[in-house]
Amino acid sequence: MQNTRRSTLVTCHCDPFASRQPLTAQASVPLTLGKFLTFQEAIAFARRVHAGQKRANGRAFMSHPMAVLQILRAASDILPHVAYVAAILHDTVEDGRATVQQIRLEFGNETADAVEALTRTPLPRGADIMDHEQAYLARMAQAHARLPFILHIKMADRLHNLETVQHLPQERQLATIRTTSSLYLPLLRRVEMRQTEYTEAFSLLLAQLEESVRNRMHKPKEAFTMR
Repeated sequence: MQNTRRSTLVTCHCDPFASRQPLTAQASVPLTLGKFLTFQEAIAFARRVHAGQKRANGRAFMSHPMAVLQILRAASDILPHVAYVAAILHDTVEDGRATVQQIRLEFGNETADAVEALTRTPLPRGADIMDHEQAYLARMAQAHARLPFILHIKMADRLHNLETVQHLPQERQLATIRTTSSLYLPLLRRVEMRQTEYTEAFSLLLAQLEESVRNRMHKPKEAFTMR
């Protein structure tokens, strides 16, 4: 059956708080001063713990969480505020120098629980990478049942990683695309069938992810080169 979900790929990455035409039909929620200040605190925290880190494209690491935030807000600005804060902080434990306890103290339990769910555990020696990633996805899906925006953040994260995948070595590019296709998309389609909250944003992000994978899988092999 042909996929009829609406897909509008979001290419980033300017001001994540700028006004924009909503991609969904849901009513916009104003950004209050208190929420804006929390964003500023989260951005300052993330800048500290990611200081000196670079993405594979040479840009400061902070370009990634800000891009994830923008993709998420473009899909929907009616998610809980904690979802957007967690999007900014989602890599601060896995790739930065933060701990879950620090996030819990500074941003509260829900934000810390969300970041913890989005954080991969270290790969045990001798473990299979695909099995480890599958366990990570299963853990996220469990957390999503309680915090039904976790997978929205992960889809936004994966979208940006695919958008910038050409800067990785070819083997990692292909692994990222194949893992998204073989592990992420089947799980996300199953979750979509039982998603009861923030459904429009979920379906939109999933459609974008499907389109991104299709576009990259159909590229000729020689297109996957470093730029």
